[in-house]
Amino acid sequence: MSGAVPPLYSVRANFEKGIDIYNDLEDGKVTAKDVELMKSTVGEGIRSFMTAKLLVSQNDLFSENETLDDIKTSSLKYLSISFYLGELYQRVPNYREFVERVKTLKQALKCYKDFLDTCVHFVLVKPDIIVAIKRTGPVDDETNRAEKIARFRREKVIKDRLAALFRMKVERAPTASLADLELDDDLEDMEEEDEDERELRLMLLEQNALKALDHMKSLESEIGILSHMAGLMKDNNGKLPPRAPPPADAKPPPPLVIKNLRQEVKNTAFRPGWNQATVSIEEANFVDGMEAMERHQKEKAQEAQEKYIEEWGDNDLDKEDPNEVYKEREMDEFKDDNPRGSGNTGTKGYAYA
Repeated sequence: MSGAVPPLYSVRANFEKGIDIYNDLEDGKVTAKDVELMKSTVGEGIRSFMTAKLLVSQNDLFSENETLDDIKTSSLKYLSISFYLGELYQRVPNYREFVERVKTLKQALKCYKDFLDTCVHFVLVKPDIIVAIKRTGPVDDETNRAEKIARFRREKVIKDRLAALFRMKVERAPTASLADLELDDDLEDMEEEDEDERELRLMLLEQNALKALDHMKSLESEIGILSHMAGLMKDNNGKLPPRAPPPADAKPPPPLVIKNLRQEVKNTAFRPGWNQATVSIEEANFVDGMEAMERHQKEKAQEAQEKYIEEWGDNDLDKEDPNEVYKEREMDEFKDDNPRGSGNTGTKGYAYA
């Protein structure tokens, strides 16, 4: 007997219900401010995706012997069920319960790994991403940075292409509502539209793979931190131990200065890229004149010293001022020509002519 499949046993109905909940969380319609609402919404989304995943497994929708070309375009979206489960497990509001939070994050990490294994199996991502997914050991900082840049560039290309594909869907159905523009299982018979639809779904899967790879790295760090905190609480009767006091000779931390980045950008918006003058033209001319006068005086002193050396030799070169040397030399000559007392002959019995 034929008939419609009840929503409870429909892969599509459960998947679309989970997607709606995920979109509400992404759009901020449900936030952690209302913990109970957040917990019930996330739980409902997890149940929807888990039901869809179970039905996919029971119906053998995907086989290990299949390749990507063997999967119908309308079924491609179900490959991302594990990704959305990981996204929802991260949003379970149990942030203060460290032990439970670690369990939840480990479950999210497992979902991401399952999704990435699926992407590797069906070759949904580029070869460099497959290499990053299969890597088990640590990676150096340079390689990690290069991979992040490559993923960022690829994600930008995917976003641009997705925007173009969605724009094409809108142009083909200008009067359709947003719900009508969702990925529909009943594809058109036109080959061009079928290719666009398949490319759209594959792009969404690759975009989710890049997100999952980034989320896994942050989850592993968070799990390590929370596990350490849970261990501390276990050894301290369920409470975090008090923070150790700082040493007596420790310097206080520098004050936190909140900069107005908007004002800084505004101040430097029209600043030229070269160094600006720090003095006016008049000040620069005055400085140049003083330096020229100083150079002229040094040159005159050097010439006087050279002239003295030519006339008298370099015995008195230790004198600082050549003019003083000239004065002392002239005084010596005067004393030679006029001995002491030679000018007062009256006291010695001499008579003036």
